[in-house]
Parts: sequence; structure tokens; C-alpha cells
Amino acid sequence: MEIVAGLKSNKLKPFWLSITEKEALPLLDFLSAALLSAEYERALGRALAMPECHVVPFFGAFLRELREILAATPSLIVLAPTGEHTRLEVRTSNVPPYGTAMNRPQRQRTQHHHSHGHRPVFISDYNGEDHYFTRIGPGGLINLDKIYRTQAVMDRIASFHQHYHARGRESAHNVLRDQVSIHTSSIERSYLVDESEDHDYDLDLDTYRPVQPLSNDHGVSFFPISAPHSGIDHHILQVLHHGSTAVHWDAEGGSRTALVYVRLERSCATLTWSRPGWSGLRTGTGGSGSSPDYSLSANPEETVAPGLVTKLSAPGGESAGVGPEEGYLDLAIVKEIVPGVRDRDKDLDLATACRRYGLDRFTGSECCLSLVYGVNLSDNRVLFLLCPPTLCRMWYTGLCWVVRGLKRQLQLTDRRMLWLKEQYLQLYFEECCCGPMTA
Repeated sequence: MEIVAGLKSNKLKPFWLSITEKEALPLLDFLSAALLSAEYERALGRALAMPECHVVPFFGAFLRELREILAATPSLIVLAPTGEHTRLEVRTSNVPPYGTAMNRPQRQRTQHHHSHGHRPVFISDYNGEDHYFTRIGPGGLINLDKIYRTQAVMDRIASFHQHYHARGRESAHNVLRDQVSIHTSSIERSYLVDESEDHDYDLDLDTYRPVQPLSNDHGVSFFPISAPHSGIDHHILQVLHHGSTAVHWDAEGGSRTALVYVRLERSCATLTWSRPGWSGLRTGTGGSGSSPDYSLSANPEETVAPGLVTKLSAPGGESAGVGPEEGYLDLAIVKEIVPGVRDRDKDLDLATACRRYGLDRFTGSECCLSLVYGVNLSDNRVLFLLCPPTLCRMWYTGLCWVVRGLKRQLQLTDRRMLWLKEQYLQLYFEECCCGPMTA
């Protein structure tokens, strides 16, 4: 919002007029409509309700509210309560002597109202700045409505600071302690469930609300993402659900690479990737008659991932369909998640792939994520994703939480709820993202 407000500055108005005459800017129009809108306020409320979310509000909105309050509301009012007999002190500094022509009408009005039970009080004080009354006393001389409205804005600003400090205190408790590993016996893993823990059968009912609502949100996850024992950071989870751009590196197939849009599906059970709408460059188009192979107005979140469609339509229930630009991976068959490459012989190929996409400044463990998966003990395939270090850490942390939660669900004795969720999602996507209704 700070950037949008800066772009809408009057200094840049001639520039935008010259741009909008040539082509439409749907993203700028969307952000301009969201600036200081009701949806923006609701998004702020959802962000504050998420303890892990990094909330940076648009402080220009608070300055605008304070300016409107200070400009539109008078600072002082005179309201003498009914039956009030307390005589207010009248300040006479810098006031002409009593008895002059200026003060007789005022004295007459005051005496006239003194004879009745309801008497407004007239104040003569010109000591204050801009002729405001300088004395704070009884009788409603201070405009309390203005104070309350100003204090409400200041309380909202304070709530964001309190949210920031609370997030800093809790961040140390949410550090990932262990990782999903294939080299440790599954019986000894900490993510396995004790049968006496009933909270693994709990349902998440409207407890996870991303700041930006998800498209085609069916509200079903294969494990409780809001359970206290899961320890899942909802901020990282919403980033994974919205997806990000990454590089799919096929190290086994001749070191091929492809820029993809990867995201975690809402069910937290499938990882999908597809070709993004911004994969092509403007300079990479052909002649003047050829159309560019990108679309800046397309939003990949609004469509169902092609990999998920392939998974749902697969007759044999394949757990993985890995392609260079499109594919999916069932996270239930993931065995290990490792930052960097597991095989040091591929370091040279990794450096070449990173150099191609401008990631050569970072080490392999900072920008590479390896997912080892397979349906049996001898099936060990690896999916490599390349992305900037911050995104790589978020994907590593989030996927470790998700895989751990799925492993716990697979160890439950009663798996009827898991089967029911699978059937519901199958019907949901078969009906074009319209949930089945009860009879």
C-alpha cells in the first residue's frame, strides 16, 4: 500500500496518463481499488489474528484519519449539564475591563439564564493559541468525542506494535527441531502418533484464515493444521498455499531446468507445479508479428493446478507425476527433505543451473531444496527445486511440518476421516470446485 500510494502521487500523474493511454494496467487498478477499502481493513484484521504473520500496515491511513478528526471536529465545546450549579471560573486575562460596552451584553445574557435552571456558560478567554480556552475544568469544556476518536486511532497503531513484539517473543518457540529423514527408523520418529492422543482426530473449523483468501478454498486439510501440537506457522503455510516461482531442476534427465509456479494445495497433501504466465521475456519474442508467450493479467491462483487435475483423473491413483513444466507429488510418499543436493557429484551441474537463473551468488544449501520420495524402500527419486534463500528456507520449514503431519495421520488406526476427505475432494473438483451439498 505504501508503494501504491507513492505511485499515485501527483508528481507521477503525467507518467501514468501516458502509460494508460497505450495499455491497461489491471494490477495497478486492482491495488488502487484495494487502497483504504473495506477489504483492506478485513485483511488487516485477519493478519492481526494470525500471531505469526508479519504485519506492516499502511500508516498513511492512520495519518489521514487523524487529520480528518483534527480538522472536522472542534477542540472545545460548552455544555453545562442540567441542574449544574457549579460556577465556572471566568478567566479575565487580556479581556477589556468589566462594564465596557463589549461585556454588558454578555453579562445580561448570563444573568438572564441564571434566573432559569438551565444556564449555558459563556467563556471569555483569549490566552490560548488560536483563541482556544486554556483552562481544563468541569462543565464539558473539552470535546470528549474528539479525544475518544483520536485515542481509537492511536490504539489501533499500538495494536500493530504489540503484535510485532508478541511475534518476536514467540518466534523462538517455533523453531524447527528436527527434519524428516529416511535414515532413521520410522518407529522412533517424533512425528509418529500416540494412540491416546485424540487431538489428531480433530477437525479444523474456520481456524485457518489466510490474509489473502485462497481461490477455490474448500477448507479441507488432511491433518489438523491448527492443532496445538502441530506447531505449524500459519504465515509460512499461507505463503506455501499461495505459491511462488521456482526452478525445477531435472538433474537425472540431462540437467534440464524450467521456471515453474509451485504451490502447496489447500489439502496440504499435494505439491503441484506448472508453467507460470510470466515465464517468457519481452525480448524473447520472435518477429513483430508473433505474440509474446507471457500474460501479465493472468492469475495462476484462480485456476486449478494442471498437476492436481492429472492426479485426480489418474486411473491407478499415481502418487507422483513429474514433468519438467507440469507435475505433482503426493507428500505422503516423501521420505526426506534436505537443503542442497544429497549427491556431491551434482554440485557442478547445480552451479550451472544456478548461474542460468542468477542464483550463483548463493551456495547450494541456500538455494536448493531436495525432496526424496518413493512408494517403496528401493524407490528413491529426487525432486530438486531452486529458489532464493528466503523462499528456500520457508519451503523447507513448511514442507517439513506438512510431511510430519501427514505421517502422523497415516499412523492412525481409524482412517475413516481421511478416506472421507479424499472422497469429498474428489467430488469437489469433479463439480468444478463446487462443494457437494447435503441432501
